[in-house]
Amino acid sequence: MARMAGLETRRAPWRVRLIFAAIRKRLGLVPEAMRLRARVPGLLEATVAMERFDNRPGTLPARWKRLAMLKTAALTGCPF
Repeated sequence: MARMAGLETRRAPWRVRLIFAAIRKRLGLVPEAMRLRARVPGLLEATVAMERFDNRPGTLPARWKRLAMLKTAALTGCPF
């Protein structure tokens, strides 16, 4: 649980609402982590751009991505 509340859709600027709509269309809901990032719209936009680049087909084999995610989790002490 986060220490602060995420940004509500009705209080978000129009650019953030567009991003929320795209996320909701893809996932069915807007995760709390995205709502927290939306408190700083530039951070949300940078995160979305990074994920769009990262999920682009042909950038890296899926096996390497999973290996990098596992190594990052191990380095940061992530329990899963």
